[in-house]
Amino acid sequence: MKRIIITILSIIMLLQPISFSVSPTTVNAAKNDTSHGMGQGLNPKNITAESAIVMDINSGAILYEKNMDDKHYPASITKIMTTLLCLENSSLTDKVLFSAHAVNSIEPGSSHISIVPNEIMPMEDCLYGIMLMSANEACNGVAEHVAGSIPAFVDMMNAKAKSLGCKNTHFNNPNGLFDEKHYTTAYDMALIGKAAMQNPVFRKITGSGTYTIKKTNLMEERYMYNKHNMLHPVMYPKYGYKYCIGGKTGYTDIARWTLVTFTRKDDLELVTVVMKTAGPPNTEPNEYTDTLKLVNYAYDNFKSYPIKSSFDNNDAEGRYSLFTKYDSIFDEKDSPLYLQDNASVVLPNDVDISQATKNIEYYNNVTINEGINEIGCIKYTYNGFEVGNAKILYDTSKVTKTDLNQEISNYINTKLAEKTASSNNTDNTGDNADNSLPGGNVNNANNANNTDSVDNNLSDSNNANNTDNIDNNLSDDNNANNTDNIDNNLSDGNNANNTDNIDSNLSDGNNANNINNADSSLSGGSNAGNTDNSNSDGKPVTDSSLTTSESSKTSLSFWKIILIAVAAIILLIFIINLVYRARLHKKYFGTYNRFSKKSRLKYINKTNKKFKKNNRW
Repeated sequence: MKRIIITILSIIMLLQPISFSVSPTTVNAAKNDTSHGMGQGLNPKNITAESAIVMDINSGAILYEKNMDDKHYPASITKIMTTLLCLENSSLTDKVLFSAHAVNSIEPGSSHISIVPNEIMPMEDCLYGIMLMSANEACNGVAEHVAGSIPAFVDMMNAKAKSLGCKNTHFNNPNGLFDEKHYTTAYDMALIGKAAMQNPVFRKITGSGTYTIKKTNLMEERYMYNKHNMLHPVMYPKYGYKYCIGGKTGYTDIARWTLVTFTRKDDLELVTVVMKTAGPPNTEPNEYTDTLKLVNYAYDNFKSYPIKSSFDNNDAEGRYSLFTKYDSIFDEKDSPLYLQDNASVVLPNDVDISQATKNIEYYNNVTINEGINEIGCIKYTYNGFEVGNAKILYDTSKVTKTDLNQEISNYINTKLAEKTASSNNTDNTGDNADNSLPGGNVNNANNANNTDSVDNNLSDSNNANNTDNIDNNLSDDNNANNTDNIDNNLSDGNNANNTDNIDSNLSDGNNANNINNADSSLSGGSNAGNTDNSNSDGKPVTDSSLTTSESSKTSLSFWKIILIAVAAIILLIFIINLVYRARLHKKYFGTYNRFSKKSRLKYINKTNKKFKKNNRW
């Protein structure tokens, strides 16, 4: 029984941590306990497209999906990637020279804008022709201009898709004409569309209803219109949608109708993708009917929360502090540390942002360069879906040494004031701010103990011990040793040894030896060597920064270590004893089960005698 008790106690002691400190990198909000999931409520049977998705452009939240990872031929919605790459790798004023191969290699009867070989056209006009009129020869021409050849441009397309997170996409041409090796998914196209909408020039191009290409070296000006009927309802007026801000159509005989649509209503901006839908002449244009059903469902059932304003509101309630509530260095409006603009969280209408789970992550091994640096991110999840995220940014241009020093000084002042207000007054006028006799000076043989004071001035042959002070100035031929001080000015013949002080004032032939004291003042030409925390009257001075609770914690930790060590030794001895006894039992009783009951008793008696004889029990 004793052994069992000792073993249990030893295990308990070993499992107890010596110290416990938490520095979490994530903050989790309360999670909603309802079963309302993202994307529920719209029957997939009502959507004729074989694959579809609705994604929030700002947050990447998926509001609806149907077979979003199934591979399909994209047709001309490929041109979104082509346009994005050209914007990132060329200038709008570049002159594109069209080769005979670029013009003549497209399928007969496919979309074009009548470009001829050796025609020179500005890149901007080419991109309008690609996005509005789906010009296939224009895609070939810009591909050759940007990458030198069409295959090299296709490699750029695939590399870009991979960098955006596309997992089931492979491009084999820049225009989307049918190729068995040219495929993508609704989800991947939503990622590509989301990335494209981050580019303001792309937004302008895709959102244009009409455009005129100016006269070139070989052709007269050309008038173009956007084929997306939700934005520019020419062929199907009834499908016009006032919240549509852009998109791209697509069609081939094998791919059937595909459509990417960008919409914005209130604060919710969406990209909607439908792939392989049916259309005329056998049925209505389902790429539009499906898209309208999807966007209406999304806007009727979801709302957007700006992360920055939501975060600020939560901070005001004291629940989620991104940095620290009590340090003004990083909580100012002009702080170098801030959240990405326009980031949002998208949730069902009946769900508040507080019901989502928030995770704050700071990246490891981040190299800080001049300018804006991404050092972390905030991610929101709800019912297993990611519903929003925002980058945590650090801008070096907003940090100056002067500002930082001023912030530190203000922070210290605030802390000293709080400490002064909370401590008890003593008979020696301790724990006051600006403890002074007339004019803020301690003069003419007066003694004072000033603890945690601001701007203590000492003059007329006075000596003083100043701890935790601000503005320590030593004048009139003073010599000083200052450790861990800010802005200590020392001069004019006086000797001062200030430890852990900030800006103490000593003047007029005084000697001060200040070691961990609470601002003792001596006057009338006397010297102050106050070690062991005593004041001018020889009475002990208690440092308020060292509390009884801190002492008890230190003592408790020491004895805790001793108890754990003793318990570990006892447990080790006990284990060794058990092992030794087990080996003895095997040696002397290993054949126990070989005998009958009568033989066992005889064998036990014989073995016990042998065991006692050898003194091994």
